[in-house]
Amino acid sequence: GSPSISIIIEELNMLGVRSMIRIGTCGALSDKLEFADLIVATGAHSTHDFFRQRFSGACFSGVGDFGLVSAISGHAKKSGMKCHEGCVLTSEIFYEETFDLYDKFAEYGTLAVEMETYALYVLSAKYGIKSASVLTVSDLVKKGERASKDVIKNGTDAMIKTVLDTISDNYEYLTGKGAR
Repeated sequence: GSPSISIIIEELNMLGVRSMIRIGTCGALSDKLEFADLIVATGAHSTHDFFRQRFSGACFSGVGDFGLVSAISGHAKKSGMKCHEGCVLTSEIFYEETFDLYDKFAEYGTLAVEMETYALYVLSAKYGIKSASVLTVSDLVKKGERASKDVIKNGTDAMIKTVLDTISDNYEYLTGKGAR
């Protein structure tokens, strides 16, 4: 979740990291999504006040690096993957008792729920790190369904290949050794 990835980002920043890509799974909130679909998160909302204290109660928008997000999305579509771009919801609770809050976020166009993207984007903004979050749909939250292990594995494998291809083709941009 957010506390763990925050520690990782803080320590990687101390080591001079310039780019980060989070890969993982998520639960679809949108009815347009299917198992193993790819989501490239353009931004992230949060169910918790993890960073609100830093901004005197104000909300800080968590957004990915446009160049990196666009590059990943382009690679996914070029390879024929079913790819969606949009905002995700970062939650600190893995097993919710009700989905009322999730339904409200879905009503406002939020694609899926996961546990790390908001912290990644906020801390990346603080430190000037290029970041993106790429997710494979493993669960359909409203239907209460989970994909089979094989479907999740295949979706994850395709996601990792897309990310690795993006890194290879955008190495100079990601390392800061060239302009995009």
